[in-house]
Amino acid sequence: MTVSHIPIRILTLVYLLIGILFALYTPLWQTPDEPAHYHYIAQLADGKLPIIEVGDWDSAYLDALKNTKFATINPQEFKTIQYEDHQPPLYYLLATPVYLLTDGNPHAIRIFSVILGVVIVWCAYGVGRLILPQAPHIALGLAGFVAFHPQHLHIIASVNNDVLAWAWVAIMLVLSITYIKTGNMRLPLIMGVIMGLALMTKATAYFLVAIGLLAILIQRKNWLGAILRFISPALIGGLIWWIRNISVYGFPDFLGLRAHDAVVVGQLRTAERISQLGFGGYVSEFLQTTYNSFWGQFGWMAVPMPSWIYIGILAGILIAVLGWIVHRKGETIGRGIWMIFVATTIFSVIAYLYYNSEFVQYQGRYMFPLLIPVGIFLVLGIEAWRKMLLGNIQNQFAPYLTAIPFLSLAVLDVYLLWRVIVPNL
Repeated sequence: MTVSHIPIRILTLVYLLIGILFALYTPLWQTPDEPAHYHYIAQLADGKLPIIEVGDWDSAYLDALKNTKFATINPQEFKTIQYEDHQPPLYYLLATPVYLLTDGNPHAIRIFSVILGVVIVWCAYGVGRLILPQAPHIALGLAGFVAFHPQHLHIIASVNNDVLAWAWVAIMLVLSITYIKTGNMRLPLIMGVIMGLALMTKATAYFLVAIGLLAILIQRKNWLGAILRFISPALIGGLIWWIRNISVYGFPDFLGLRAHDAVVVGQLRTAERISQLGFGGYVSEFLQTTYNSFWGQFGWMAVPMPSWIYIGILAGILIAVLGWIVHRKGETIGRGIWMIFVATTIFSVIAYLYYNSEFVQYQGRYMFPLLIPVGIFLVLGIEAWRKMLLGNIQNQFAPYLTAIPFLSLAVLDVYLLWRVIVPNL
């Protein structure tokens, strides 16, 4: 069956348009940690590979800036916001030419991030096409969910290394699923190269090691040789960065996280919050804020969406889950691919819970590596309802009704930008 690629091309153009609007009109520095990520790039542009050290974090000054919506900035003091200096350098290295060509224009770097996000959108579409090649409307719905997810787009359209880390996750999912389906022995080596690049991007992508190994074990074709092909290039990327960190921060701080924790004195810790609220109060706040911030809580977590949007999203989730439960017949994806999706989801949640076991950081964006697996589950749930209610309609466009709820998130994004984000940040 010949499939037209016009819908995904149109979707990509709409994503770029809305993403650039977010990049241009979201007030500067009003996305989480954006000043610190920006100053990492600035240091690279000055020929310095950053080192996190005392003085890179001033919680009182940062809180004052946030409370005044960054209205009054002392340029010299502002440059000291450098608490992301422990991060691996790849995103910042890629963004440095943009910084240099535009004289450090942060809007240009935001747009660069939006362009990187195209990789995530295309990979989501690719995952859908791989698992259900006879159902391109499923792939389009999945791409729409990932492209127009409000909080995902808000973070992508900022100066932040998350976008590149999420791109490596998306690419690894495509490669892993392709390897499971084809057994092509060139793929483990490519997966290893992607893994090495992920290790040079952000620690939140490190779980991809387990995803790559799982795909190899599911496929079982010359698994030992495949593992060696996968691990070798991954280690090259990792060792370059780890050895550098050990030389700077000392053994065993190969990620620079101990140095980071020693610098960010004053950041609210989980034990403190539990003592303030009690365990029940903490759990309630954790769950509510995690849900809200996963879907959309903008700026430095200061601007939530209107309550009716959260309620509407929850209703949509429940409808999709119910559709999945009552109509599980239909397209067969394969146990091995579901194992990849489930493992990606579990590792993302575990990493989120682990991080929150020390610091109060219940920002749902930290779980965005699971967006593609969650998206495919939701799309298939809505597809089940379409088949139950409209299955007898013989029309080539009828299947695309499944994608409409996810594509309509684009309209929600525009509403949120002009009615929520711009007026309140």
